[in-house]
Amino acid sequence: MMEELDLIVEIGDEFWTDSVCVSGFTLHGVRGRIIGGQLKPNPSEIAEVLWLTTDEAITHPQAFEGNRGFVEALLAP
Repeated sequence: MMEELDLIVEIGDEFWTDSVCVSGFTLHGVRGRIIGGQLKPNPSEIAEVLWLTTDEAITHPQAFEGNRGFVEALLAP
């Protein structure tokens, strides 16, 4: 988070994994809490930043196919 967004984050629990959607990679969804820094995307690391609702994250035309499972797991009690 520091390299890409200039944020210091306290890592929480892992709530999601997906090893099917991206060939050769396992993705991990981890909760975190910002504890320092200022949101400043690094232009050499980040091409675009989007603020999306959960519905938009699932239905965006360029959405990652695993977004639905990620969002559902994030919102689960």
